[in-house]
Amino acid sequence: MPNDSIFNIKVTGSIFSCQSVKITCLGLQHKTDPCSLPKYAVFQPEEAQDAEAGTNFYANEKNQVPVTPSLVNLAQHESINFCAALVR
Repeated sequence: MPNDSIFNIKVTGSIFSCQSVKITCLGLQHKTDPCSLPKYAVFQPEEAQDAEAGTNFYANEKNQVPVTPSLVNLAQHESINFCAALVR
């Protein structure tokens, strides 16, 4: 694993009701902005809209503790200069 890795762990309900630990990917929250463009966020919505097998939401529904390996810094450093040039 890269040195800047972290784990996203979400326990819902009682820790005592959890049956196992599952390595998962993050489920996405699907929202629509005022222009009707889809938005995707990497945070926990109150109601899971992407609870497919393998996601953290699915694991929670199965009384599992989802553990998702992630990176501390999600910025795409190689794109910063390119994007900065666009807004000048």
